[in-house]
Amino acid sequence: MADALLAVEGVSIAFRGNAGESYAARDVTFDVGTGEIVGLVGESGSGKTSLALAILSYLPRGGHVVGGDIRFRGKSLLTLRGRERRAIYGRHIAHVAQDPAAALNPALRIATQLEEGIRAQLGTGAKEARSRALSLLDEVRLPGGARTLESYPHQLSGGMQQRVCIAMALACDQP
Repeated sequence: MADALLAVEGVSIAFRGNAGESYAARDVTFDVGTGEIVGLVGESGSGKTSLALAILSYLPRGGHVVGGDIRFRGKSLLTLRGRERRAIYGRHIAHVAQDPAAALNPALRIATQLEEGIRAQLGTGAKEARSRALSLLDEVRLPGGARTLESYPHQLSGGMQQRVCIAMALACDQP
């Protein structure tokens, strides 16, 4: 698709191990247009998560893209560094982990985790970040407002934790 928002072209992902390289995905190609939703379906271990982490430039140690390209708005994500990377990740591309308990820091209140990204990405002050955080909790239909923000992840149900992760993904949404 010529006007793809996200283009994954011939991407192969491998992990280095004691026995050499093992492929997590081979020659994956798809496009995502503006406003389009794409679902990846496959059995456990088929590379879905590895592909998502490659798009985020967040593959774990030993993992790397060995072929193909991943482009956002025509710009290769595989070559981005520093400020250029931060301008895209968090503002335009975010990830909602399957296991919210593993994605949230158990030692930090929800407010800290949600507001930190808002302040860093959008350059807002504490008051504006708190207002945006409360608005996001309403947007994801998470009750409790300020009480929820002052909670620790373990004080929320799994579903509530998942909604916090969705709010974090939406926090810095910029068209």
